Amino acid sequence: VDLADFKGPAAVTLAYLTLYYVFILNVLKTKNAAAREAKAKDKAFDRYNCATKDLLRADRIQLNTLEQMPPFLALLWLYALFVSPFQATILGSIYTLSRGYYPIAFAILKRGHTAFSVLYSTVPQYAIIFWMAGSIFYTILSL
Repeated sequence: VDLADFKGPAAVTLAYLTLYYVFILNVLKTKNAAAREAKAKDKAFDRYNCATKDLLRADRIQLNTLEQMPPFLALLWLYALFVSPFQATILGSIYTLSRGYYPIAFAILKRGHTAFSVLYSTVPQYAIIFWMAGSIFYTILSL
């Protein structure tokens, strides 16, 4: 096994983790803005009983990214090991770009558009997850 073959999946992993931490920073920024807004209105700010839609959206974006992280990263590396590091890099890059579109989709949804904007982000991700899982399963059975 040549470790150089796994540069791509490693880069995808780092890109995904960077995106995750960007989403955490977005939650912090949004929470601070909601707290300032509550203070300006002379209201108490309770982070966990806050009805601020922007904060709920920021939470959902970050938490969904966290929820999808274990299956995505596990399958990415299994795919790289058992199927193809190059294909894992391509699929992982598409997945990560699609995940990066997720907050944009929520912003579109916020402006009153249909939920299809979110599906443009999530459907490719699920397709990649199922493709990688199926390919790994087939490859393992073929060994």
